[in-house]
Amino acid sequence: MAERPPPDYMKAGHIFDRGPITLDLYRLLSMVLVDQRMSGLASKSHFIDMLREEYLGEEITRILISSAAALRIWFDLHDPRYFADLKTNCGKLFADWPTRSKKSEVLTLREACNKIIHATRVHHDTVGDPEYEDWYLRPYVYLYGKKGKRNWRAQLDIVNFAKWGTAALWWWRHKGEPR
Repeated sequence: MAERPPPDYMKAGHIFDRGPITLDLYRLLSMVLVDQRMSGLASKSHFIDMLREEYLGEEITRILISSAAALRIWFDLHDPRYFADLKTNCGKLFADWPTRSKKSEVLTLREACNKIIHATRVHHDTVGDPEYEDWYLRPYVYLYGKKGKRNWRAQLDIVNFAKWGTAALWWWRHKGEPR
């Protein structure tokens, strides 16, 4: 049986289909952007409320983790110069939380993936009180963790995470600044 080496522009390692990952990013984006409407429907139907309660948070978590892991593999497969022109901004990183809670830096896509993977606490941004019926998600997630002896907090912008994740996965093909 013959071995098939990766293309010259890639390092050795996993090779995977980008399609399912970008589909998951689309699902993630759709879920958080439609949740205000779903909240209204859930307040009128026990069954829609049951679906939302059962799957919304778990599916967002699944997609964030699986997408972050796949994107990190994708970054590791390529020479860093491959993505040099891709200037990503997926939110804010507070590297020394809460000591320097006012000082933030740009949360790049690669660092967003790291924070998703290593988070020890995850909080969704909501409008309204989740203890009552009328609440919905906004497209932000707050991630908390520790690196060495320092605590960190990241504010992940899900819209930009989906946009830049898709751009990184298809960068080789389009080599242009996504809108």
